[in-house]
Amino acid sequence: GMLQHDIQSVGTVLRKSARLRKPQPSGQKNLFSPHAEAFFLPLLRSPSNYQKLLAAEPVILSRVILTLGVLLECSINCICAPNLAKELLDLLWWSRCNKEAQVRRATLFAFSEICLCLPKSAIIDDPYWGRDIDEIRAWFETSALDDP
Repeated sequence: GMLQHDIQSVGTVLRKSARLRKPQPSGQKNLFSPHAEAFFLPLLRSPSNYQKLLAAEPVILSRVILTLGVLLECSINCICAPNLAKELLDLLWWSRCNKEAQVRRATLFAFSEICLCLPKSAIIDDPYWGRDIDEIRAWFETSALDDP
């Protein structure tokens, strides 16, 4: 009776909904693109240089590195992203050996943002990245196994 009809209609609804296809997402312009360098570069270049930044209190240094990683993530698919990643890599190369765990964690986060935000081709095809990629990989492995 009524129960049999409900079961049949449920099956019909499920079959119909299973055939529906989700529409493909349309690409969107990254609205942060025109502003990415204006936010990112002053954190690295203005009044302090790398030496002063690296000598800063660990809390400050780790927050700056975390902020730079987030800003890089916000600039995904921007034309300037590979250049921003190179600037960030220069800082991270020095901060990776910091004695403070919070700075090393922030450095790992920022390295991961570089890996997530840049297309594989931008890293592999660019000689800038190729020279350090094996050392970066070795550092990741060492950090994962040995760093507390």
